[in-house]
Amino acid sequence: MPGSQAEVRLFTLDEARKTLPLVRSIVGDILECYRSLFEKSQAYLQIKGESGKPTKHGLARAKVLEDEMSTLKQRLDSAAFELAELGIELKDYEMGLVDFRSIREGEEVSLCWKFGEDTIGFWHPLDTGYKGRRPLGSEK
Repeated sequence: MPGSQAEVRLFTLDEARKTLPLVRSIVGDILECYRSLFEKSQAYLQIKGESGKPTKHGLARAKVLEDEMSTLKQRLDSAAFELAELGIELKDYEMGLVDFRSIREGEEVSLCWKFGEDTIGFWHPLDTGYKGRRPLGSEK
């Protein structure tokens, strides 16, 4: 699901933290769009019912939902692209998880932040992802 891959940018911790106000805003929009898209998708599936086709009464509502979902998908793609253009990797739409590539003790790693956290306080090796998160200041 994550957005397109732009050229990899390496951030210092200070540089990454300075982008957080903008990143927080973009990721907040992503979370809002993602939740709305999920809700509309569920409503759409309900309208379609077991037959997979909306009833005559549901046709108009299904069309409205299709248009709204298309708009939300475009907004999600745009926001993910905006992060990628900044050199930030969107890892999870639902959690609002992003990575900033960085160098730690001579090794390329990811500084990891998720929506709701006050600051960037975690990192992980590139091959471990979110489950490998470690607090900054912890040893390898």
